[in-house]
Amino acid sequence: MRDGTRWGDRFDTEVTVSGATNWTVVISVTPPQQVSATWSGSPSWDYTGNVMTMRSNGSGNVFGFTTMTNGNWSRPRLWSCTAS
Repeated sequence: MRDGTRWGDRFDTEVTVSGATNWTVVISVTPPQQVSATWSGSPSWDYTGNVMTMRSNGSGNVFGFTTMTNGNWSRPRLWSCTAS
């Protein structure tokens, strides 16, 4: 997981999954942050909207997302990564 571009109210994060084309990654953001955009994966969220599960969608092993800070600049946390 690496930092991407940073703006005045949001930042990008890029995640690389090595060694597999079929993967699932679970990431959380700290409230009041919100994920506003994703790319190169199929996202879903838990009931709180703070935990994102990203699954491979055939676009490779790198995906990314934009986090709206809403005043909190904490980096997202990677909870788990599974690959097959």
